[in-house]
Amino acid sequence: FVDYSTPLGCSQSLGDLFDQMLAFPPATRLRSFEALRKHDFFASLDFDEVEALKYNPLEDVLNNGKTVVEPDVIDWDAEENLDCFNENYE
Repeated sequence: FVDYSTPLGCSQSLGDLFDQMLAFPPATRLRSFEALRKHDFFASLDFDEVEALKYNPLEDVLNNGKTVVEPDVIDWDAEENLDCFNENYE
């Protein structure tokens, strides 16, 4: 993406991961699983434990103490949120 910029609030390592995955030209992108595993963003993740099903990386996300109230999901307005996205990233 020529006009891409890392979203505000991203950590430096996540921003770098995005930059490497969206690099242009595509031949310079982070493209292999091995390279992805070695990226700093995943430094605290033990992929061997994930593969052995000893660790579920989504568990931390799902149990982060925040609750999604069902009506918030049901009443979500895609067009309104897309307009908000365009305001922040155009």
